Formats: sequence, structure tokens, C-alpha cells
Amino acid sequence: MSFSDNNNVTLSATTPRAADDFSPPSYNVTVTKPQVVIKNTQANNAAGGGDQSLAQVFAIAAAASVTIDLTSFTNVAGQTASSFARLKYLMVRLLSPGDDAAGTLCSGIQLAPGATNGWTGVFGTATSTIVLGNGDVFKWETQKAAGVTVDATHKTITLTNSDASLVAKVQVIAVGGST
Repeated sequence: MSFSDNNNVTLSATTPRAADDFSPPSYNVTVTKPQVVIKNTQANNAAGGGDQSLAQVFAIAAAASVTIDLTSFTNVAGQTASSFARLKYLMVRLLSPGDDAAGTLCSGIQLAPGATNGWTGVFGTATSTIVLGNGDVFKWETQKAAGVTVDATHKTITLTNSDASLVAKVQVIAVGGST
């Protein structure tokens, strides 16, 4: 298994032209972060090491929720009872019709640590939430060798559909190590 994600962002801005003969100032900023690469050829507790991945699209009924157990899932190779001991990458996308044919017009979802054994890794506290609107993406990643711990008491993430009438189609990708 090998996984990579590029993190380059380029911003450009030009201020409106002043009422004089001078050219308007222009600014360019490029932020280049290291590319995240996770490979199963490196130890799980090393930077860039990982041997587990979860990639799934969840259909969440209107006003309902789904809880993901990071210690018990079917991985991308179809192996059941797969488990993370450390997480190094998490991406959640609320699919819109413009993203994918499976997308819907669902107005929004919330991500939060599960009510029981919630994984607070990126959330900070057990009551924190992340809100995504239609077509929005949340992405977190780390180059830290240890990643963020997943264990028996910190293992669940809940996705809640905020829309009272439409199904949410939510793409989730998680990458990390089993040890």
C-alpha cells in the first residue's frame, strides 16, 4: 500500500486600481507543505509509515448518524476486522452532485467524536464538532511518526446528517498503522 496527498496552495491578489496613474499593487503567496506519503514499506511508528487504510462512501439517512469504529472495519483490500493503532490521515467529503454521481443536495453534516469511546484526535475535546456543507471537504494529516493514537477508549467518529429530508453521501478516507 502507498498513499500520497499533495498540499500546495497558491494565492494571488490584485488591489483595485487607485484613482491616480500608478499601477495597482499585486501580491502572490505560495505555501508549499511537504507532500504526505504513507507507505507500508516503512515501520508504522516511523514518519510516513502505515499499513492500514479505510476508504468508504457512507449513505446516511436524513437526520440520522453513522459511527465509524477505527478499531474494527473492512480495509481497502477487503480484509475484515482491520484496526488502526495510530491515524496519520483523515479526509471526509460531503459529496454533492457536482463531485460525484452518487452525491446529493444534502445541506450538511457534522463530524464529532463518538458518544462512546470517542476519538478526539483532531477534535480537541469530546464535545467538539466539525461542520461541513454540501460539497465541503475536511482534511487532516500529520507527518509525526506516532500519528495520533487510536485505542479501545479513543476509537469512534460519528457522522451526523444535519438535513431533515435528504440522504447524505459521505466519502471517508483514513490512513494509518495497525501497530
